[in-house]
Amino acid sequence: MISRPPHHDPERDVAAYIAGELSPKGVQRFEAHLLDCDRCWREVELNRSGRRMAEWSWEAAPAHLRENVRAAVALLGPGPRRRARWRLVALSATTLISMLLAAVLVSHSVSQPRVIEAALAFSRAPITPAGPAERPAPDLSAGGFELVREGVTRLESMPADAFVYRGSSGGRVVLFLASAAFPEAAGATEHGGMAQGWAARADGLFLLCGSRPTSFLFVGTDAQLLRRAERALAAARVSMGG
Repeated sequence: MISRPPHHDPERDVAAYIAGELSPKGVQRFEAHLLDCDRCWREVELNRSGRRMAEWSWEAAPAHLRENVRAAVALLGPGPRRRARWRLVALSATTLISMLLAAVLVSHSVSQPRVIEAALAFSRAPITPAGPAERPAPDLSAGGFELVREGVTRLESMPADAFVYRGSSGGRVVLFLASAAFPEAAGATEHGGMAQGWAARADGLFLLCGSRPTSFLFVGTDAQLLRRAERALAAARVSMGG
């Protein structure tokens, strides 16, 4: 059994181990010690879990908050007394992680209208249409799009025709046509394309909405592809009434 040092401090020892402050021999001794010390093992696991959480939060947090965090960390500065400041650093790290998580939760808590949520869900994994589309499929071949699927669906309480197109580069675009106006997505901005409408981004997808010649909503992963599809829709020579 490996004996513990006279003044065994798991938090301090693990901090030095995680920070890479131990010599190669020190690392070997500490890792051997971990096999016998539950307290140090739990401390290592907590540090690793905290690091994974911090990395996830860092990626998901808004850019301006990440800059604030960088500035706060910079205030700690380098120096030979890092171990003596470990508790302060740990407290600061906990605070920063809390800030990041709070920002992520706020950014993901923006609720979308149910119709928009349904359109996003359909666009991620198009379901089997409930029946044939009521409107003819717009011919978007002028933009290099090929129709691969069509049918009527319901976006919550809103009936709509759904048309799935594949672009020449392989990208997919979903076009919804409806008699009623689509509700505006959260965070939408004004869009002045073929018809005055709005554009938005939600959950990694882009949305483009207009009202002429009928209410339409494009959804896809590529904003440029949506704009090209919108131009092709403007050039389509089909009836889109109803």
